[in-house]
Amino acid sequence: MALALVLSHMVAGILHVQILLSHVAMDYCNNGSGQNDVKRDTPKISKISENSENINNSTGTGTGTGAAQDETKVGYYQWQALSTMDVSCHPRMDWFHGGLQFQLEHHMYPRLPRWRLRQAIPYVDSIFHKYNLAKPVRIPFLTANVMVLRHLQQVGDQVASSLTTTQQ
Repeated sequence: MALALVLSHMVAGILHVQILLSHVAMDYCNNGSGQNDVKRDTPKISKISENSENINNSTGTGTGTGAAQDETKVGYYQWQALSTMDVSCHPRMDWFHGGLQFQLEHHMYPRLPRWRLRQAIPYVDSIFHKYNLAKPVRIPFLTANVMVLRHLQQVGDQVASSLTTTQQ
């Protein structure tokens, strides 16, 4: 019984790390308004033309306004690329990641089975290329871990500095 409990916690821990890697390190909405004011090394948002706005806002997310968006506002596909990071790995490691390394493809095609997500990468890349959108972030597993730890350090530093200013 204890072995089953330990094993379940180990699996849940790996799952938790995978989800953290895919989302936490991405600065996608600092001010809560759906706008990007990123100051780190994430790709700059390209200007959205009237043609690409239809593809960005045609998914039923309710973010479309019908008018051309300015450079700081993000559409659906850009939002997915800004809010998730793919972990690049060899296909033989797909069993370890369980499909969670393909977060962008999963968010764009949520009903696609996980064993097909790797095959969706060229289609996703062609959409981003066609509409001149920011390139998706795909980095190795260890680099992603370092990126998450740096982001958590930044958050910790912000909390510590806000606590010291409020105590003074």
